[in-house]
Amino acid sequence: MKSKTIASRFVGWSVVFAFMATFGGIGQSPSAVAATSLVAQTNREGNVEVKVTPRTLAADAAVWEFEVTFSTHSVTLTGDPAQFSVLVDSRGNTHPALKWKGDPAGSHHRKGSLQFKPLAGDAAVELRINGVAGVASRSFRWQRQ
Repeated sequence: MKSKTIASRFVGWSVVFAFMATFGGIGQSPSAVAATSLVAQTNREGNVEVKVTPRTLAADAAVWEFEVTFSTHSVTLTGDPAQFSVLVDSRGNTHPALKWKGDPAGSHHRKGSLQFKPLAGDAAVELRINGVAGVASRSFRWQRQ
């Protein structure tokens, strides 16, 4: 009976540890934990679905990075996303992307990351992707923690 109790406790603590390691940030810095709580957002306007997931938004990061996926079955995706994407700070100022690292133009599906210079002191983050499939502006907003 004693061995069943020990085994049950071992399994129970293993489950707790696995949960915390996955969702609680064990082994991660507080800024990494905060960045992982920023959920993906999807915009389905026009003929193109755009999904954006913040990847790196830590105050001490060299660059801020957003994973972006474009998906369509009716138009060819063209252009450089770094040329038509901006970050907007809390004062309404726009900041251009540094670069796009991802799939090239000419397909129905593109995935990559947009990189930006970090915005010092801003708790709110807005990414605008402009002019995709006739949609003037797609806005994605997060509250940094």
